[in-house]
Amino acid sequence: MPVQKKKRSKTKVSRSENPKAKDKHKEEKKIQINHSSPKKKEALHIGKIAPLNILEQQTLFFNTNCLINPILLYPEGSNLIGYTEKFQPHNQYLNAAINILENGLLDYKSESNFYQSEYSNLSQSKTLEEFQVYLDTLGIRNTVEIIFSPSAIAPTAVTHNPKTLVSQITVGLPISYCKERIQGVMNHEIGTHLLRTLNERKQIWYKKRDKYGLGAYIETEEGLASLHTMLDSAFSGRRKPYLWRAALHYYSSYYASMCSFVELYQRLDRYMDDPVKRFKEVLRVKRGISNTGLPGGCYKDQVYLSGAIKILQRRKDIDFYKLYCGKLSLEDLFRQEILDLCDLSDIKIPVFLSDIQKYKQALDYIARTNGVE
Repeated sequence: MPVQKKKRSKTKVSRSENPKAKDKHKEEKKIQINHSSPKKKEALHIGKIAPLNILEQQTLFFNTNCLINPILLYPEGSNLIGYTEKFQPHNQYLNAAINILENGLLDYKSESNFYQSEYSNLSQSKTLEEFQVYLDTLGIRNTVEIIFSPSAIAPTAVTHNPKTLVSQITVGLPISYCKERIQGVMNHEIGTHLLRTLNERKQIWYKKRDKYGLGAYIETEEGLASLHTMLDSAFSGRRKPYLWRAALHYYSSYYASMCSFVELYQRLDRYMDDPVKRFKEVLRVKRGISNTGLPGGCYKDQVYLSGAIKILQRRKDIDFYKLYCGKLSLEDLFRQEILDLCDLSDIKIPVFLSDIQKYKQALDYIARTNGVE
């Protein structure tokens, strides 16, 4: 998911291999808190950072038979309340999420089977190579830095530094991608998030969004990226393109509002058979609160499914090339004055959009699979 990058020390790929958890926690805290600075620090955006004690709490959780709610520690100055109150939970697409998950279970019996592949997970070096080839194909390798982190909550995330114009792709360790699945990951993180960010800089509204009345785009952004995650499955037919991950995030986010960490972990047992992945999913939606024994958490992840469904519902009316002219929401895309401003002359388009008819057929297949008219 794309978030604006916080100023931090540049980390080389070679330095991120097999770091000790304890040292990593100290390093993160050191980066986030500069005690020597005489200037007043702004509150940190919790969406950009992970709790400092993830690995410690994960070990404790499993050592206590998954019955102790983690206590999460955050860097000093984190605006936890501001972050958790930014999004509110809703159940508008809860039935859709449950239907996707239940139909996925009917077809594949478990999440592990759904993601099962004849290939083993990629090594760190092979993952780096796959990302570099994808970037080279688009001609943007020099604009991106790739790092690996054992404390990342999301398996992969892209952040952007508006000052240096260099983007960073953070890949969580251990790597959970095989050869088949990584194509969808790259379509999501690079083919959607990164390209729309680069194209935003070439539009007349760049750094002037308020002037042109452009609104929040996160729902469209993550919905589009979620669809692109499943494009390769839709193209190849190897696996039905269920929006499993988006549905899981929606379901988890909704029930985080009324469950403790332990209760949500138990509730997800039906849909997630891998204990570690389930822990990370609960952690993802409970971030932003310290005492996870209380209801509440981060509800932003509902936008993956709601955004995907809204795009599928209007897919026949969308100009997908113009949707790539920056960080546009569906609502803004359908404003004629914004359509007229879209500059297609020098934008980067992902390879999968080179055949627009094939792309639209894939979206039709994804829509049918997930019960969207």
